[in-house]
Amino acid sequence: MYGVPGGGQNYFPKWWSKVLAISTYVITVCSRDAEERCPIFPGPSVRYNWPFDDPSSFSGTEAEILEQTRVVRDAIKAQIADFARSICERHATP
Repeated sequence: MYGVPGGGQNYFPKWWSKVLAISTYVITVCSRDAEERCPIFPGPSVRYNWPFDDPSSFSGTEAEILEQTRVVRDAIKAQIADFARSICERHATP
């Protein structure tokens, strides 16, 4: 499901090109540190990268890591809601 770099190309399963052909938006959530390694999605989609901290980089107790992960989860949820709201407003008929 993810592009695998190799020989200057990204390889995708055959069915993935059908998904990309009908996708209007492609949103990645690569952290700022990992942005240059973020997958590339070919096709005519509008692309956004919403940089969020990578939970695998969190440190602390299990409870602290869990709390940090929940903060990221909630931030992603809020970003999706804002994005969906903006799309609906953009396409609403007066």
